Amino acid sequence: MSDAVDGFSVSESTPYSLLPTLQQPTVAGHRGELRTVSVNNKHALIFLGRTHLYEGGKESVVCDAVDYCVQRGISHILFTNACGGLNPLFHVGDVMLCSDVLNVTGRYALQSSHRHNVIDTMWTKRIAESALQTGVATRMGSYVQVLGPSYETRAEIHMLRKIGADVVGMSTVVEASYAASLGVSVAVASVVTNVLTDARRRTVSHAEVLEAGRTAVASLATIINSAIFAV
Repeated sequence: MSDAVDGFSVSESTPYSLLPTLQQPTVAGHRGELRTVSVNNKHALIFLGRTHLYEGGKESVVCDAVDYCVQRGISHILFTNACGGLNPLFHVGDVMLCSDVLNVTGRYALQSSHRHNVIDTMWTKRIAESALQTGVATRMGSYVQVLGPSYETRAEIHMLRKIGADVVGMSTVVEASYAASLGVSVAVASVVTNVLTDARRRTVSHAEVLEAGRTAVASLATIINSAIFAV
């Protein structure tokens, strides 16, 4: 999925290893590189790779990229992720913009005890409209974060559907909620890399997830571009 930003004009590229506040990712497919890019005469930071809770990091570690952005005055953050499709209408390669999120990890990093809406619905709507104008239709739905790093059992798939999740993944909600609690406008784009079913047994591999992510590169590039345009 990092290939989605390879077409953007890069003014600076820095490995996470040279940024003491960012931890080097250990999961395949996460480059661990921060780029400053120019899109539509606007500048944006692109983080290629993230640290997950299941890698042993604390909530503060997975939110380090958010702190990095906030310290530089960034007001909008688009989170991207690979996810499993729970909604039976979703297909591999679909990109879903999140209307809401669920957290079943039991881990939080909020800076406010007050209830807040994580997703900036108006920004998300503008992203969807802008992407559609360039021929990319997006799904809408709710994303649930589990701790991982295991894939879901059939019983878990059934449970997650019952609580209203359309897709499931192992990242994003903790750091997105943290960003929203700091007053940042948040949008989330989830690439469906495998479709989950509670009706039969099916083995899912990380290699399959990586390959499916590559098929959605063009759509994701359009959505990232649309997100920057819609700010």
